[in-house]
Amino acid sequence: WDETLVLPQSKVGEIAAFARRNGDQWFIGVINDITPRREMISLNFLGKGDYKLVELADSPDQNDAFVRTERKVTGKDTLTVPLRKDGGYVAWLRPIGPE
Repeated sequence: WDETLVLPQSKVGEIAAFARRNGDQWFIGVINDITPRREMISLNFLGKGDYKLVELADSPDQNDAFVRTERKVTGKDTLTVPLRKDGGYVAWLRPIGPE
C-alpha cells in the first residue's frame, strides 16, 4: 500500500473505517459492531477528476447478502453507507481516463 487513512468515523470497539491507496486506485473498508448505523464518508482524499466506484454494501433485506453498485464519483462526493449489526462495506475507486 502506498497510503493508508484511518477515516474519521472510526471509533475503537464500535466501527473501523479505512481508505487505502495503491497507485492511483483507492479501496475503502468498513467493519461495524452490533449497532446498526448510517455513516457519511467524504471522498475528499481522492485526486482531481472522475472515479469509477464499485461498492459492496450490506443488503437491507438479508443478513447474509450484499448489494453491488457502480457509479461515477469525484473527490467532492460523500458516500452514504448503511451498516447492519455486525455488517460492513467495501469500495474500489479507480480513475476514469478521458474518453
